[in-house]
Order: sequence, then C-alpha cells, then structure tokens
Amino acid sequence: MSVAIDGTNGITFNNSSTQAQSAGLGTSATAQTWQNMTSSRALGTTYTNTTGYPIMVSVSANGSGGYINAILTGLVSGLTIQTNGSNSGTAGGTAYASVSFIVPNGATYSANNGGGATLSTWYELR
Repeated sequence: MSVAIDGTNGITFNNSSTQAQSAGLGTSATAQTWQNMTSSRALGTTYTNTTGYPIMVSVSANGSGGYINAILTGLVSGLTIQTNGSNSGTAGGTAYASVSFIVPNGATYSANNGGGATLSTWYELR
C-alpha cells in the first residue's frame, strides 16, 4: 500500500482493499453506527470485542434517592482508561457518571460501578 499526501486532497490510499479510508473509526466494510446495547450489557461484566475492528463504547449511570456517589470506570484489557463520577451533594439529590473509550478488536472491556449508581445507557459505535 502507498499513501500520498497533498495540500488539496489530503491523504490518498492507493490500495482498493484499504477499508479504513471511508469507514471512520474502525475498518469495517460498512459505516459504523451507534448501537443501543443497554438491554444486553451490565456494569461489572467483561465483554470481548469480536467485531473484527475497533469500536467505541459510551456508558452512563445515575443514582438518586439519598446521598449517593456515581462512579464509573472504563477498562480495556484490564487497564483503566477512564474514571468519572459525581455525588448527589444532598440526601435527595441525583448523581451522574459517564465514560467513553475505544476498544481494539479482540480486546476485553467493561464499565465498572464504583458507587451506588445504576446503568442508564450503554452505546457502542460498531
């Protein structure tokens, strides 16, 4: 494969089998779209990316009804990629947390709950 860079057209890949030039984040033959995975995912459970290309994961959680902490940690292959959280601040407040991270093909990933929040949404760009 060869790559050409010019000031007008940007980067040109001279290989028809290179799918990444039009596919965006991963290298799927079709454009990736955000998929709502909330009903099939759980906090604290480890999953494996078997799509054949990198994906992006975005998870949110919240909790209310008391003085509560919402803390999420995104892990890829056992490495902490991001930790985010808040506390309700008051006995009747609501706490929110969210993490987003990229998962290489074949890697394991999870979003772990370090507080009292529950899963709100889990989306994957796949």
